[in-house]
Amino acid sequence: MQRGDTSNSNSISISRSSRIDGLTTAITHLALVDGVAHTTGHHHEQPHDTGISPLESLPLPLLEEIAILVLWGRERATTMALARASPRIYLPAVRTLMAHATSPVYLIPSSQHADRNGRDQFCVLTRKSRLGPEPAPAPQAVGALGFLAERSAVMDIALAREEMRETDSERLDLDEIDSLSRTRRWLLISRATAHESGHTIVARQDLLHVPERLIRRVHYSLGPFAPIPPHATNFSLVNLHNGRFAVELAGLFAPQLPPSLRELTLHNVHLTARTMATLVAYLPRHLVILNLSGTSMRGETEDDAPALILAENLPPRLRELFLIGTELRDHGLTALCAQLPRTLTVLALTGNYFDSAPSLAALIEHMPPALEMLLLDGALSLPDSAALLFPALPRSLLHLSLAKNDLGDDGVAMLAKHMPPALSTLMLHQTNISNHGVATLVPALPASLTYLDLGENMRVGDASIEALIAAWPPRLAFVDMDTCGMVTMFGMAMLDERVMRARSRRTGAVDLDAMDVDS
Repeated sequence: MQRGDTSNSNSISISRSSRIDGLTTAITHLALVDGVAHTTGHHHEQPHDTGISPLESLPLPLLEEIAILVLWGRERATTMALARASPRIYLPAVRTLMAHATSPVYLIPSSQHADRNGRDQFCVLTRKSRLGPEPAPAPQAVGALGFLAERSAVMDIALAREEMRETDSERLDLDEIDSLSRTRRWLLISRATAHESGHTIVARQDLLHVPERLIRRVHYSLGPFAPIPPHATNFSLVNLHNGRFAVELAGLFAPQLPPSLRELTLHNVHLTARTMATLVAYLPRHLVILNLSGTSMRGETEDDAPALILAENLPPRLRELFLIGTELRDHGLTALCAQLPRTLTVLALTGNYFDSAPSLAALIEHMPPALEMLLLDGALSLPDSAALLFPALPRSLLHLSLAKNDLGDDGVAMLAKHMPPALSTLMLHQTNISNHGVATLVPALPASLTYLDLGENMRVGDASIEALIAAWPPRLAFVDMDTCGMVTMFGMAMLDERVMRARSRRTGAVDLDAMDVDS
């Protein structure tokens, strides 16, 4: 069984991709019932109503929820096709696309691709690397949001597919920074055509104006950029690898953060002390989720100045704080932990280093009382970390990740003694435990546990599997013991069989082992 990589995730969860794929298939089937699907018609045309499909009969709020689930499957074109399936579905599906402004595209006027009336049509470009724009495939363009962009030398190079140079990239970066000082009109692409030139072409009539007041989620990566819409509730700025550009852009976006914002993500963005000071000055007081994972918060002189500034200005009602991979130490961690809001339910500190007694003491003393998720992968390096921390674990914990910490059998024994009673997920891969440690741990596992990760422990073998099977928690359905050094094929087969039996009971499938087949 495979383990998801939690080092760069916001939560410990099983992937939803298969569920979304199944949902998309089901939606397509429902939409086609009674012949109401007309995915090739113009967006202003109304399909011939030959009956009401099961999908159409659903309440509008539920249709919007379905559209959101399809959208999170990363196929905006599927949501656009859903909109075309029926007049009743059109509004909630299009409204969902307009509300989620994820990775906008460039729309470049092109006289070379004029329509039959001589009017310019538009080439669609996306930006997946710092070296500049590139043509967006037609399936990815449908349902995307974009902006009209001026034709420039850089855009001409991209349109001609000539090799981009570093100087071109810098010019484009400057253009993007300049774009934050002027209003850009948001447009939704309802249909796009693949041209023989290799470009994706959009006609004027296939662009829908997007009112800014409808936009709720905004996700920017390498561009294009526009001012943050005034009613946005979620804003993400990610993967800006150009240090100078990232610093300037983060500083320019900060004053635009609207009071309506509830979730802010800055990922792989370098934050200097100056930029952090600007950012915290504009952080909405009602912010509930702050994600700075992968963001460098080391000052210009390798000090902890950005972290110290953040610590003094954490929003008071914060519920989720993600600082995965920020590589904070000593003073920065001590200051942050001392200011943790008591409202926190999620705290992700994977990839930071509690390598001093004051920093660990600050975490223990200021542990949020209602915490439900705590991620500390590779963060515990002090010899007595387990003895000090585990007695302070909140009883409210549902998800705990301690992977890549050298806990050993003594540390796991301490965890068993102070096991949170409602725990659902426990991650202990690569923690240097043995069969003896697992034997101590298993009796303490709570009945609520659904996911257990013991992988990459070289001293764990078949004896651990036997101990787990003998005291199997009633809700446990996912176990990872991959790359355990002493597990044999026979042991893994035993584990797989027990896991499948547990899953069949959870899903209501027939358990043949529990049936008297001879009766």
